Amino acid sequence: FAGCHPDLCYVYADGKAVQTPLDDCHSIIAFTTFEMGLTEADAIALHNARIFEAGGYLDMWAIDKGQLFAHFDRYGYDMAAPFRQWAMRESFMFTLNHPRIECLYDLARVATTKAGRTPVNSPARPHDNLRNAQIFPVYPEIAEACGVEGSTLFKVAGQYRLLPLQEFVRASFEAYRSHGAGALDTTEQFKGRHDAILAAI
Repeated sequence: FAGCHPDLCYVYADGKAVQTPLDDCHSIIAFTTFEMGLTEADAIALHNARIFEAGGYLDMWAIDKGQLFAHFDRYGYDMAAPFRQWAMRESFMFTLNHPRIECLYDLARVATTKAGRTPVNSPARPHDNLRNAQIFPVYPEIAEACGVEGSTLFKVAGQYRLLPLQEFVRASFEAYRSHGAGALDTTEQFKGRHDAILAAI
């Protein structure tokens, strides 16, 4: 679900994932800026509402919600009510593919019911292991559109250490320089937003 994190992408060099302090997570804006030969300061400044809108970031919530529900419907999972609850809280995703434990708990309850069993109704939840991994922020302008709290602090994987946008961009550029712009690429999944950001810059 990319609606909370439309700037997140993966970057590869010679088929291998390029690492940042957030493991495989990169900023499309930072990556595209580097490809264009612009500076870290440019990349930081380009994290703004105009670029987010031009890149289609503000539309991603509705697009990905539709795709998510299409996947659920295909398997007969009615997740409309749980999704409303998720969306009323803080961002229910840590990254594109790391949901909060509440999402997995609710999905397990629906699956249990669909299997003809009675799920246990308990406030207890399993430990949220993904919370200890990397956390990509929901930028304030995007958070406002999603109705959640926004931030520009990136959480490092395996540590409780937060990087401001400036430090995350600097670390990303260092990783890119070690390979060179010509060796870097992203996957088809992110090409549309990448190209939209390229055109907007």
